[in-house]
Amino acid sequence: PIDTDTVFIQLAKDVQRHVHQCFRHQHYPIELVLDEIGKTYPEVTAAFNMLNYGDTQPGDLADFEPSHSTDIAVQAAKYDLEPSIIEYRNGIEIQTGYNKNLITPTNIELIMTRYIKMVRFFAANPGKELNEFKETRKRKSFKKK
Repeated sequence: PIDTDTVFIQLAKDVQRHVHQCFRHQHYPIELVLDEIGKTYPEVTAAFNMLNYGDTQPGDLADFEPSHSTDIAVQAAKYDLEPSIIEYRNGIEIQTGYNKNLITPTNIELIMTRYIKMVRFFAANPGKELNEFKETRKRKSFKKK
């Protein structure tokens, strides 16, 4: 669990440290890792991919608005949720493959919209604690008849 009193920049540093440790062993198949520690695949599987091109990536990331593609090649994923982040000199691009039988296009758009709001908030306020991010969203209320 993540302590919501954690300052975002500290969380980012901790995640970076852990991810770098994991990347040193990324060649090791997840199936073998789970077998060695006596665990089974979780019901909902997710994978995270980070591609760091740095200065070798040709060109910069162009400004764009978030969009959703229904292209089967984009949505095909080995895992139920498979975000890939591609780092450019001037920003990041996020591509998310997902299991179309489990996650609907509407839900993936909602997930990514919330993520973008959170990223923009902490990019502008890196010294804020996690609990200071308050997303305002409309809630539906249902009344019994």
